[in-house]
Amino acid sequence: MPSSKAVKFANKASSTRLANVISSTYDLPALPCTVVVCHSNELKKSECSAIWDIFEVNMRELYTPSSFGWNPESKRKELFHSLSRFLLVYKTGDSNILAFVMFRFETDYDEDIIYCYDIHVSSAAQGLGLGKKLLGELVKLCGEYQMERIFLTVLKANQRAAKLYKSIGFTLDPTSPGYVEEGGSMEDVEDMDYEILSKPI
Repeated sequence: MPSSKAVKFANKASSTRLANVISSTYDLPALPCTVVVCHSNELKKSECSAIWDIFEVNMRELYTPSSFGWNPESKRKELFHSLSRFLLVYKTGDSNILAFVMFRFETDYDEDIIYCYDIHVSSAAQGLGLGKKLLGELVKLCGEYQMERIFLTVLKANQRAAKLYKSIGFTLDPTSPGYVEEGGSMEDVEDMDYEILSKPI
């Protein structure tokens, strides 16, 4: 689907301009963090490796038996696509990535949206609220660039992530294979192992 003027404008925004919209630091107890914004082509090789390592540790066991399967080559192409934008969270003064979110500005079903393709927190930093904070940054970017919704896909087996998303206002989107219109029958629902969630802004 062709991109709208708003999406084209957002995709032209520099990392510096995007960074001006979001928080640059998180003052977590005993873990001060710095947030960095990067276009995919601005990532260093070490950052790409760290991003992939976090993704693989978090998701390989979930992806392997799923309908998506484990396909590193295909996933790398998606993750580091030219339109991918990243928010990277570091411990202040440290070079190790604690968490990241990869998103894109897109037009989908005539709506201008941010699609959150991946959001991951390293095992060393889980349980501190970084995922929730990063999703909050996407809300800010939606408002700044006049996007209408945030979309994401979650595997049903990833119950912890699904619980987080739904606790902050994400609901089953009508484009999800598990969506049932009011008065519809569950017998008509396609039995898929993932859901598409969205949050209006």
